[in-house]
Amino acid sequence: MDAKRRLDLVPANQLMDVTQFSTPVLATAALRLAFRLRLADRMAQPFNLLISNVPGPRQPLYFAGAQLCHIFPVSIVADGQGLNITVASYLDRLDFGFIVDRELVPDVWDLADMHVDEIGRLFAATGAEWAEPPQPAGPRRGAVRRVPVTDPTVS
Repeated sequence: MDAKRRLDLVPANQLMDVTQFSTPVLATAALRLAFRLRLADRMAQPFNLLISNVPGPRQPLYFAGAQLCHIFPVSIVADGQGLNITVASYLDRLDFGFIVDRELVPDVWDLADMHVDEIGRLFAATGAEWAEPPQPAGPRRGAVRRVPVTDPTVS
């Protein structure tokens, strides 16, 4: 009865705000428990790809007078997970982050290029236009090349 009375004292709009954050809190707690119990060592994960989106502000952000231009998402890949794609929005734009296990996904740059090509096809199909056309990619690191380690002490 006391808990019900306390709940009646919380304004409805604050209850709605709590429901927006409860799922991430539960997911984070479950992930921490899984790591603590080392569940990945005991069973195979049912997935090797994680995709998430992070809604960002639609108004410009500033730091020391400089306006933030992009929010580039950086996430993690867990053991046995090959690819994590995270999308962050900012000022009605989307920034994508591709984080990979290089041994499982050695062609991440090809994946990123294909992603840009597909977004271009979506724009063409809908008649939408790029706010800014895609920029040519800068220098890239290629696929991982394994170099045999030679031990000079072993003949």
